[in-house]
Amino acid sequence: PILLVQTVENGSEQPLPTPKFQHILIALDGSVFSEQALPFARALGKAFHSHLTLLSVPAVPESINYRAPAEIINTIRGKAVTNMQKFVNTIASSLRNDDLNVQTLVTGSMPARTIVETADQRNADLIMITSQARGALDLFFMGSVAQLVVQNSAKPVLIVPINKEIDVLPVITS
Repeated sequence: PILLVQTVENGSEQPLPTPKFQHILIALDGSVFSEQALPFARALGKAFHSHLTLLSVPAVPESINYRAPAEIINTIRGKAVTNMQKFVNTIASSLRNDDLNVQTLVTGSMPARTIVETADQRNADLIMITSQARGALDLFFMGSVAQLVVQNSAKPVLIVPINKEIDVLPVITS
């Protein structure tokens, strides 16, 4: 994992205060791979007595971004939102069993923008996100969403690389 923390404000030599991690925003995409950030969220949440917000952005954009009839897209998006809410609620329940303060949020349609805006709106102290190593040095071994989050947020970002070799059980949703 890589923790990126700005130490000085752009254009200034004044050091920024040490991050406190009282509120951690964890971005989850609904995949079992995104869950690889959870052990770090659990550990930091316990160590800093943090409030955790589990954020998921549905994979279906708003209907205005399609030429298909809005009612069809809205139906598909509604199902995606319902599935994502079940996903984050299950994870939240597990974290609450460890006496962690957890909130869930399923919103937005553009992952990087939604993550950065939500972190700002909710005054998060840390953004946690997983990233696929795409192998390109110019992406600093980050996926495009992780790269955009780092570029567009002044908040500390903990990037957890996805390990696709970990055995995972299939997720069954109904």
